[in-house]
Amino acid sequence: MDNIHSERHYTNFYLAILARMAFFLLLASLVGALYGHANSKTGEVIMLLMCGVLIFMTVYTPIRFYKNVPSISLNNKTISIDKKETYSWNDIEKIELTGKKYFKFLLIVQDKEALTLKFTGLPELCFFDDMYANTAQIKTFINDNVLNKGIIHAINYPIKKSGYPGQITHIYSNSSLSGTVTYYKGNPFLSFDSLTKWFMILIFLVPVSQSILTNKLGLGITFLFPSLLFYVYLSAGFYYFGLSDDHLLIRNNDRFWFRAEYPLSNIREIVIDQSSSKIPIALRIITNNFENKAFPGGTLKNKHWQQLKSDLEAKGIKVRVDCYIGQDS
Repeated sequence: MDNIHSERHYTNFYLAILARMAFFLLLASLVGALYGHANSKTGEVIMLLMCGVLIFMTVYTPIRFYKNVPSISLNNKTISIDKKETYSWNDIEKIELTGKKYFKFLLIVQDKEALTLKFTGLPELCFFDDMYANTAQIKTFINDNVLNKGIIHAINYPIKKSGYPGQITHIYSNSSLSGTVTYYKGNPFLSFDSLTKWFMILIFLVPVSQSILTNKLGLGITFLFPSLLFYVYLSAGFYYFGLSDDHLLIRNNDRFWFRAEYPLSNIREIVIDQSSSKIPIALRIITNNFENKAFPGGTLKNKHWQQLKSDLEAKGIKVRVDCYIGQDS
């Protein structure tokens, strides 16, 4: 069989590297510009040290990212990493198709969904989901050609065919729902995240209203545009969820036109996680063909997450909780 080659994600990998390098270079340029205005030798030394650190960060960023996200080539016999190391599937000890692993960047460690492989006598190999454009294809290949052939059983997962169609497609359904739909949502106006959202928007709406009252429409439009951008951006964190007999529904408090429905039969695992304390807890859906998408629920309280977890598990859905949602988590 032909080899499958990994494809690094344009936004989460390449653009992330460029953005960080540009940020560090910009800061280094600003520090360099201030160097001539230092009032003492000590100030000059501090400026030089800061500039050196920022230049180091600029060089370190792509090196660290490429080390964290190696290229992969695999077939039904072997897997190669960065075209340097090749391992046989016969030597595999453990496969974790889903789960959190540490993405390291200097002293910053972030939990990310990852594929984990453990070969005999070697440390674990981690491949982070959001850093590759074809993660679903890679995981499906391993599931169908390594696990289903009995070489090894995946940790905590039953063996089953993924049904990967050859390309990544969103698994949304427009079929009719059966049974009563139970919704899990909080108050879209009174939750902490909601109040933060409206406060940020009002910061721009106040000068808009003042501009309209003083007949300065041009100035009003200038402030209205960033207000709308904030609204669109922040509304991405306010999904809520519904559960019928056979579907999981995704809706959004602000984007009323948004509708997504996942057949429960197509869900491999649900993850309740929070990648950062500064963003809302999210419901991450992993389908049978390993598509992976997170929907932040900014209005849901711990009691909503606990109830949703219990109801999903009652329908036979595996639920993994990777953040605190109360005593039952």
